[in-house]
Amino acid sequence: MKNLLTTLPLIALTFLILTTYMYTTSRLNPTMHKLNPPFSFYSGSDLIFLSETGKDTDTTRIDGYIMGIADASINIIWCTDKPLPYNNINKTVSEYIYAHSKLWPLSAKQLIYDALLQTYPCI
Repeated sequence: MKNLLTTLPLIALTFLILTTYMYTTSRLNPTMHKLNPPFSFYSGSDLIFLSETGKDTDTTRIDGYIMGIADASINIIWCTDKPLPYNNINKTVSEYIYAHSKLWPLSAKQLIYDALLQTYPCI
């Protein structure tokens, strides 16, 4: 019971922060709210849409998202024995996503994993 009482405020605070963030994001950028309903992540279609807007902020958002997923999964999902420039990773992912348009409705994270695993498998 004591653990529950100490955990509940943290859970409530986390929920409050997430809902506030999603509400604020949807108010500031209604397009992104339509692309990503609250508490969902990017799909392959979202990445394609953002890459074709021509806005630097959208390109930066995509690059950061891809690099975050790649960084979190290196030597777990995919492997390399030498440092790779970020543009090599982004190019690999972009080429994979464009070549597999039937997979666009899937999670962008999964598409990034698949692209990197196919190109840089762990042996």
